Amino acid sequence: MTALSPMPGDGAILVVGDVRIDLRYRRVMRPDGHAELPQRMFDLLLVFLAEPGVLHTRDTLFERVWTGVVVEDSNLSQSVWMLRKALGEPRKHWIRTVSKRGYVFEPPTPVRAEPVPALQADAEEARDEPAAAQAAHMRPDAPIAEAADDTADDMADV
Repeated sequence: MTALSPMPGDGAILVVGDVRIDLRYRRVMRPDGHAELPQRMFDLLLVFLAEPGVLHTRDTLFERVWTGVVVEDSNLSQSVWMLRKALGEPRKHWIRTVSKRGYVFEPPTPVRAEPVPALQADAEEARDEPAAAQAAHMRPDAPIAEAADDTADDMADV
């Protein structure tokens, strides 16, 4: 994807209206649920977020999101449909279709960025990871095969 206007780094959450967009995990979080987006659909959302209120022609979107890839026109229509679905029913009108031209992203509020408390978020994820729990039982000085055996023994005791 080509460079967008200044956007925060990967360690940020974008907030627009009542929706939060996690840049690290390509996740759209709504009050009623969340959706993880495929890469191209997320790139399309980033184009819209970077330039709200701008008419994005179909040709421009193809150049920016599907650079160097030959795709059918229906791919863009399908991606916009899925993006509206990910935003949720009350927000689907944020992406307005301009007949025979393209799309305009019209959110109810400006897009703003919030930093993600990286250590806390990563610690919460690690707490739920079985691999992290297994690694905690390994002795740092043990050979890999022995450490794997120790972990298997620990798990058999459970």
